[in-house]
Amino acid sequence: MIPGPDFARRYEGKEMMDDPDAAPELLEQALRELPAINRWLGGYSSTLRVFDSIADETPAALRILDVGTGIGDYARQFVRWGMSRKIEVSVVAVDLSERIVEHATRKSEKWEPDIAKRVTFQVADARSLPFESGSFDVATAALFFHHLSEQDAVMVLREMSRVARMGVIVNDIHRTAIAYHGIRAFTGAFRFSPMVRHDGPLSVRRAFKKSELLKIASDAGLEDYSVRWEWAFRWILTDIRTP
Repeated sequence: MIPGPDFARRYEGKEMMDDPDAAPELLEQALRELPAINRWLGGYSSTLRVFDSIADETPAALRILDVGTGIGDYARQFVRWGMSRKIEVSVVAVDLSERIVEHATRKSEKWEPDIAKRVTFQVADARSLPFESGSFDVATAALFFHHLSEQDAVMVLREMSRVARMGVIVNDIHRTAIAYHGIRAFTGAFRFSPMVRHDGPLSVRRAFKKSELLKIASDAGLEDYSVRWEWAFRWILTDIRTP
């Protein structure tokens, strides 16, 4: 009998999306599908609940850095949230991949003008962000940390904290057998693309457990941080310092 995946340790195999030689049509199809997964499985709402909790203490204009932005769907949600709260939100959305940034920029041209003008895409290495300390109010990352080694995750979180005056919000997957089998069934039943069906379960195997995220936060020098569970099988790491 072939043993199942071991969830006690992180799997080190790479996702198809991380392959710089991945076929452009496969990558673009996967990027188009990810917003649906984030919407249906609570990705957006998990991060936005943190913003809701600090809405009364946030400035009238909020500058957000979105790290590992991908298609930029979270950045768009942040601007929409600001509009609903009468907070002027602007987002700088960064990704290491030039291909992904180019694709996200093209797609953003089809957004509503009021949203598109508030989001700027930029190529940047999250381990060494090209921004001055405290140049943003909040730095966020969603479904990005599981792509990183533990050492790189510490570097990225330290950099996010450095550039964010109020603090950081990290949204990522919980490494557990239920999440693994759940995403396999979900992406298969709804006939997602081959890249999403491959990378979804692998993302769960690459994700951090709560104890690992707490250690990353400590090693990154964060002080008043917490990690909480959110549906569906997500960890939300926060270190928010309101005025």
